[in-house]
Amino acid sequence: WWADFYGVTDPLDDPDHDGYTTASEYLLGTSPTNGNSHLQLEVQASGGSANITFWPYLGNRNYKLLFKTNLTDVTWQELSPGSVTPTQYGHGIFSLSTGTTSNGFYRLAVQPVAAVGDFSGKLAVPQGDENIGFSEAACGINRIYAAPRQ
Repeated sequence: WWADFYGVTDPLDDPDHDGYTTASEYLLGTSPTNGNSHLQLEVQASGGSANITFWPYLGNRNYKLLFKTNLTDVTWQELSPGSVTPTQYGHGIFSLSTGTTSNGFYRLAVQPVAAVGDFSGKLAVPQGDENIGFSEAACGINRIYAAPRQ
């Protein structure tokens, strides 16, 4: 239904020219035909804790919070802040303790709950990109949303 609703069929296309492929927009839950529809990620730190809020939150997706202390580091480390708390406005919130750790950067990884490659409708993830939700390629030109960790 999603592909029919937006009138898109090529998972590698970018009809709204925002730097995100149709497949990435599908996984994130954003519109492939509206360049202003994009993942939002915000960090609010206070004392020894932080809330990482993102939009949109979809109940049929798995979300992982990734972290690195320096953007030049090759690997993002997975944090284990617990489950995502949904809000009535379609946001998701990770709450975590920051303790006395140094500054760093966050990133959100998104993957559908359905089995890998099991998408309903006409849109399919390109061959070889079955884990596109957690890959560097899924992040598009602007997808690394980094915020200082305090």
